[in-house]
Amino acid sequence: MAEVRCPKCGSRMLLRVAKRGPISGKSFYGCSKYPYCTETLPADLPSLSPSPPVYVTPDPTELSKASRILSHDEAAISDFDGTVVDIETIGDFDDHYKHTNDSRLYRNVKQVVFGYIDNRGLHILCAQGTTGIDELTQNTRPIIDRLETPLHAFNCDFERGVWFHHLGKTVAIEKELQEKKFESKEDAVRILGISDYGDPFHGEGRSCMVAWLRGEYNSAIAHNRACLLKERDILIARGCWKPDDLKLNPD
Repeated sequence: MAEVRCPKCGSRMLLRVAKRGPISGKSFYGCSKYPYCTETLPADLPSLSPSPPVYVTPDPTELSKASRILSHDEAAISDFDGTVVDIETIGDFDDHYKHTNDSRLYRNVKQVVFGYIDNRGLHILCAQGTTGIDELTQNTRPIIDRLETPLHAFNCDFERGVWFHHLGKTVAIEKELQEKKFESKEDAVRILGISDYGDPFHGEGRSCMVAWLRGEYNSAIAHNRACLLKERDILIARGCWKPDDLKLNPD
């Protein structure tokens, strides 16, 4: 089967199945650079024989060489409404606000990897070095605005706090995947019998931070990918809860 390229931006097209709308249940081609590019094509292209969606891992270096962002996109089952979000960060918590619901706990933390999984698949953006952090920030803001709601996260306070202080955005994450305060994701994964999904750090976020600082960006992407898939499975296995009330306090 010939490779299908996006007629708008030239990126690889991925074969997907529509979850809703007038073509629900039918296959179509969607651009791998979604949401930057929203081009779609019918699955029954001339001279092509459509096949069922497959696990696809495009080359994460496909973005412009001038960009300081690595991109990873793949087809993934997402049998739920809305979007699961997860980020990787650098920086330390402000211990003055430890064990509080004050967002200033996260004011020294910066996002370096942004990932989400929705009905179009799994998508990750990773900053390359500190010079890429500002570019990732600029890319993330409009993407968040376009994500399908409700948004889900494991420990919603983390994403909400980091985005408030680092991105300057107030984001409503309506669904909490953490069953109780301070539950670790790996405890939930173990109890529910969920796969590790090849996580190079086995759930250790600090190890991911150290790897990113060393320039091991593919490992950071692999960790974020695993976290997204684990969180998806947690959502499907046991549902979600109403998040705590995080107090968003400026610096």
